[in-house]
Amino acid sequence: RGTLQLYTDPQTSRGHSLIARKGTPVSVEAATLSDVFTKLAIHECDILKMDIEGAEYEVLYTCPDKVLTSIRYILVEYHAASAETNKDTHNGEWLKTFLVSKGFRILRDKGSVILAENIR
Repeated sequence: RGTLQLYTDPQTSRGHSLIARKGTPVSVEAATLSDVFTKLAIHECDILKMDIEGAEYEVLYTCPDKVLTSIRYILVEYHAASAETNKDTHNGEWLKTFLVSKGFRILRDKGSVILAENIR
């Protein structure tokens, strides 16, 4: 929640990132997943697709259980931590462990994409 710096890649929008410190920084407003669910009155979510260029860890790791339990499937593209973030928990293995601890089972883990189903 708040204002973040999004680094824009001049070559392609696929290179924009909140983590990689290359490109031109642009201030963007950010919201938590809980904020979005509350504002849009989402009580159940069949599938949450996340492709948020390195911010997936902060969004999921800080998400309240109430929101996570309302999501049936999560499809997330994850990015490995860069030297700049220096966070051991920002990788696919930690992300899968986190999701399992929150009641999800991993249905697919291919490349840098995880599909998880809520089994609670």
